[in-house]
Amino acid sequence: MHLDTSKKAPSIPLKHYGWILIGLWTLVAAASLGWNLLQDREESLRVARQIALTNYERDVLFRRWAAAHGGVYVPVTPNTPPTPYLGRLPERDIVTPSGRRLTLLNPAYMTRQIYELAQESGLPRGHLTSLKPLRPQNAPDPWEKKALESFEQGNEEASEVVFVNGQPSMRLMRPFRIDPSCLSCHEEQGYKVGDIRGGISVSVPLAPIMPKASHTLSLSLGHLVLWLLGVVGIVLAGRRISASTVEAMRAQEAAAAATMAVQTVDGMLDGVVITDLRGRITHINKALTEYFGWGREVVGEMATMLAVDRDSDKVLLGIAECLERGYKRDAEGDFLTKDGREVPVLVNASLITDPQGRPLGVIGVIRDITALRQAEMALEAERRRLLSLLEELPAYVYLKAPDYSIKFANRFFRERIGDPGDRLCYEVLHGFTAPCQDCQSLQVSVSHEPQEREWVHRGGRTYRAYVYPFADNDGSPLILELGIDITERKRAEEVLKEKTRTLEAFFAHTITPLVFLDKEFNFIRVNEAYAQACQRDVSEFPGQNHFAIYPHEENQAIFTQVVKTKIPYQAVAKAFVFPDHPEWGVTYWDWTLVPVLDDAGEVDFLVFALQDVTDRKQAEEEIRQLNAELELRVMRRTAQLEAANQELESFSYSVSHDLRAPLRAIDGFSRILLKDHADRLDAEGQRLLEIIRANTQNMGQLIDDLLAFSRLGRREVKVAGLDMETLVRDVVVELQNTLGDRTVEWDLKPLPATRADRALMHQVWVNLLGNAVKFTRLKEAAVIEVGCRPAGDEDVYYVKDNGVGFDMRFAHKLFGVFQRLHRFEEFEGTGVGLALVQRIVQRHGGRVWAEGQVNGGACFYFSLPRRQAPPAAS
Repeated sequence: MHLDTSKKAPSIPLKHYGWILIGLWTLVAAASLGWNLLQDREESLRVARQIALTNYERDVLFRRWAAAHGGVYVPVTPNTPPTPYLGRLPERDIVTPSGRRLTLLNPAYMTRQIYELAQESGLPRGHLTSLKPLRPQNAPDPWEKKALESFEQGNEEASEVVFVNGQPSMRLMRPFRIDPSCLSCHEEQGYKVGDIRGGISVSVPLAPIMPKASHTLSLSLGHLVLWLLGVVGIVLAGRRISASTVEAMRAQEAAAAATMAVQTVDGMLDGVVITDLRGRITHINKALTEYFGWGREVVGEMATMLAVDRDSDKVLLGIAECLERGYKRDAEGDFLTKDGREVPVLVNASLITDPQGRPLGVIGVIRDITALRQAEMALEAERRRLLSLLEELPAYVYLKAPDYSIKFANRFFRERIGDPGDRLCYEVLHGFTAPCQDCQSLQVSVSHEPQEREWVHRGGRTYRAYVYPFADNDGSPLILELGIDITERKRAEEVLKEKTRTLEAFFAHTITPLVFLDKEFNFIRVNEAYAQACQRDVSEFPGQNHFAIYPHEENQAIFTQVVKTKIPYQAVAKAFVFPDHPEWGVTYWDWTLVPVLDDAGEVDFLVFALQDVTDRKQAEEEIRQLNAELELRVMRRTAQLEAANQELESFSYSVSHDLRAPLRAIDGFSRILLKDHADRLDAEGQRLLEIIRANTQNMGQLIDDLLAFSRLGRREVKVAGLDMETLVRDVVVELQNTLGDRTVEWDLKPLPATRADRALMHQVWVNLLGNAVKFTRLKEAAVIEVGCRPAGDEDVYYVKDNGVGFDMRFAHKLFGVFQRLHRFEEFEGTGVGLALVQRIVQRHGGRVWAEGQVNGGACFYFSLPRRQAPPAAS
């Protein structure tokens, strides 16, 4: 920008040159204004078309996603009634296990509802239309009809600015081709896969996007100021050439022109800041004060104070660029208002020079671009939402070029298939080193028709893939592939088929009679078992009323009550006489009647299951008679057992009294012979007498053990709380006193308390620990371990030693009376001790067992219930 203060020479040729320069300057200013207005309009149209294209691609993706899943189930509401176009589909309306009623939305229905919501929210309007619509509401308007006809001529897109409802709008439309999912509704119209079904149009109002009148006026005024300044410069330059006699007049005119320029600047709608070459503010206009709140207080301050801290350097760099190039165009940044708010602005600055070209300062025009930023942010937010949708889709999505390179892959693809990196699609998907021979991507790029395929990944997962032609922002061809993991669905389908086969087989072949009745008790279906039970054919029942064939007032009242209350009913051994088979007499049936409810909670039908228990009823009667006879026999047998017990007690007394006397006599006389007549006996005689004495003593011990074993069955078990650990330590002390010079290492683990008979448990531990001591005496370092471990609702106690052990093949003989696994000469004993242990433990509700290995030690176990039941009778 120039300020010319010179006066032109009064010669006519120079004056002509001045007018020529003014004319040229006017052309330059007008061209600049026209160019800026054209750029603003083209940018607005580009943004509008991008918004329309983004909405179109979003709608297509939504519809493809819904089509890939066969539609979407939603709750039935007044605004979302079932669509009549899917009425022939049996699964159009379903009911969830919780009772919610859902209906299937096809992709067109879902897209239409999205458009309605978008229109209510003031978003760009979309419309799914066709030259042959199923719904009258989908009929095209004149512009859409013209676009659809152009698509049939081969065009792939139609877009232009038209007036909609009196407002200019950017309208964009692309054709919509038939894919397999569309045939469920449109096959009857004669369409095939790949045909142009119609199109999706998007209308974007231009009013919020196009530059406002204030902006145009501001731009015009700015150029007017520049033109005036230029004209002033030209005039001043001409006047400077004039004679000195007009110098004063030129100065006055220059001052007037400068004043007019300042007034013009002050009248501009955009903010204007004029600075000196150092960046200090020399003037601001009224618009800057109105928009930002700054007043005369900023004059003399650095221009950087108007910008936020992060953009301060941009201000100084812009002034430096003006000094170097003469201007700075379209610099974006954030300025501060006086109250501290940040406002996005677009700054255009020019250098002010004198007629000699020397810089005087910088003038900057500041435009508030908050609305433009918001539009860009909305566009970016829409892009991010679309990307987020793709990232969160439970299916893989990727874009690839015809050269097999992958341009985009969502999270599902990266996690399930693999991160593509720089690899080609056939390397990532299949691990191949060359393209697939039947690559559907190439077919799609050539035919421009969608393809569908099913393939199995190397990891064993099965995918249903949908391949579509696509285009990049620059129009270059791409292929979009969307794949759904159907592994579980295929498995579930197989399971469902198997279950269906199983249920049908069960209904057909089960021996349980089954009947389906409606709520008026008419037969819907019966199985073969029911028909056989009634001696009829299955085909005789459907459509007949149950109580017309088998009248029964009580049962009919029960059935009616079940329908009314919706509560199942169960009958046990209910008598029934078949009216068509009186010769069968009274039959007895267990039956259950279960109501099955519909979505509204009303009875839909009844399930009637029966079981003929006539034989069971007769058997129960026979059992009652047998029980009566058995009770009589038990009473007689009890009397016999009591008599036998008395005889056994008498026998036990005889054994303990009559057999002991001879044994004592034999032992006594043998001892006398050894004591008084030893000198008359040789060594062999004395040895034989010792053997006689040992056998009589062993016989006495055997009689004592046998009597103890027989008395144990009649002894009362006195259960009480018992400290098992203290009892074991007492028994160990008793045995320790009998060891003499033997060394035994006792490893006594903590033992839980229990409830048992102390005397009987003492006998158990004496026998088990005594055996452990006896069978470890051949060991120099005997080790005996006592412990317990929980096992379900029992405590398992054990005694483990490192003695001679036993062969597990004979473990079943250990707890029998008089059963021994070692010779008497090796280890003394009567063979009754372990039998006593088993009987005592069994009377406490427990069990005993043992494990062992020859010369590898043995471990004896017995268990006791934690909650002791009352002891059983012998």
